[in-house]
Amino acid sequence: GARTWGVDSSAEAVSIAAARVPGGRFLCADAMALPFRDRSFDLVYCYSTLEHVADAGRVLREIVRVLRPGGRLYLHAPNRWGCFEGHYKVLWAPGLPRWLARLYLAALGRPTGFLDTLRPVTLRGCRRFLEAAGARVTRVSNEDAHRPHGGPIWPLVRLYYRLFGVHPSVELVAVSREDR
Repeated sequence: GARTWGVDSSAEAVSIAAARVPGGRFLCADAMALPFRDRSFDLVYCYSTLEHVADAGRVLREIVRVLRPGGRLYLHAPNRWGCFEGHYKVLWAPGLPRWLARLYLAALGRPTGFLDTLRPVTLRGCRRFLEAAGARVTRVSNEDAHRPHGGPIWPLVRLYYRLFGVHPSVELVAVSREDR
């Protein structure tokens, strides 16, 4: 009984989604300027999107804008400080400078063009953006912190995660405040 919308900035992605979900409603739009009225949605599900936008703060403001008071956001994105790059499926040095990341990927025989679109986020940054936009984080998940990544060096990666309180992904639920 839910009424849903799928949004992507890629016309090709929208076409694929429309073909897979007959009768679904999909729209080609920029997440930094969502074409919906204020306070239109009870729930926004944002999975593996935020790392692909030029301005994560602006996108999160837009999401909060379209949430009804008390509406919820589920957000999942790769953590800038994580040790695994999920798009390339490779072990990753956290905070790797782009020029060095390009050399690393080339050495692995991977294409480097996609790297220009990646802007991983941090939990702290997402919290700050959401609070400024009029939402509060109600739950932070760390369920992926124990999922093995990195093959034989996984024990070192796990130690790094534990010592620095890092999780491979930013995964949270936020609620839109009533007083915004």
